[in-house]
Amino acid sequence: MKVRLEKVVFNYDAVRVLDNVSVEFEGGRVSCLIGPNGSGKTTTLKLIASLIEPVEGVVYIDGKDLRTYSASEIAKLFSYSDPHLPKTLPMRVIDFILTSRYPFHRVFQYFESREDIEVIETVARELGVEHLLDRKLEQLSSGELQRVVLAASLARKPRILLLDEPSAFLDVRYRFEIMDIVKKYTEKYSVVTVVAMHDLYLASLYCDKVILLSKGKIVALGNPQEIFSSSSIEEVYGVRVETLRVDGSLVAAIPLPPHEKVSPDSLSQQNLKDS
Repeated sequence: MKVRLEKVVFNYDAVRVLDNVSVEFEGGRVSCLIGPNGSGKTTTLKLIASLIEPVEGVVYIDGKDLRTYSASEIAKLFSYSDPHLPKTLPMRVIDFILTSRYPFHRVFQYFESREDIEVIETVARELGVEHLLDRKLEQLSSGELQRVVLAASLARKPRILLLDEPSAFLDVRYRFEIMDIVKKYTEKYSVVTVVAMHDLYLASLYCDKVILLSKGKIVALGNPQEIFSSSSIEEVYGVRVETLRVDGSLVAAIPLPPHEKVSPDSLSQQNLKDS
């Protein structure tokens, strides 16, 4: 399966958020959208998920215009993870995850099937949230909620997985575990996975393809080694990035502080002046 954006333009009111974007995402590969705030990452995900429509251009799914798909087909095909899910929703974790199975229910099916339960139990176990299933969403920490949101996304068994900051609010261990699960799921089921990320280090380790956005345009596109070894990152973010080898093959990108640094001597002198 492939997803392609062809000369896509999108505006929020009079502000152009995406400007003539063309890019293709392949099945079995994790593609990462990176870039500063306001660069168009989330907007790109929402366009692919058919939550918004482009002003110009077309989104294709296996060569077919996304606008020709029915709402039912889209619901079964896509899974979009919204990182801003309100914890105040009055429902239990298991009920929230079950909502992702609704597109597969038959007409007049009012209760979950045995398959629904088995899928949820498997996903919950893989993401380490099985002990949270009977809790209410409002009782979860931000990190727990993020894992529950991903569990709901995977429980739909999507062909196209769209994740907006899946590692947000997680501690170091769970950041690696979440991305490891996403990577393995993508490869096992040949899913088209597109992830919007701020964490350049995780992007370098887990993404097969990196799309660098700035002000709604694609600045650079390629594999992690190409993108993080180029000058594009520094030009867009204003910070340097160094790459190193991990386990002999993976390329890890390490963002460094800006060039302008405050020396300990100058800081001490400033403190003396202030006193």
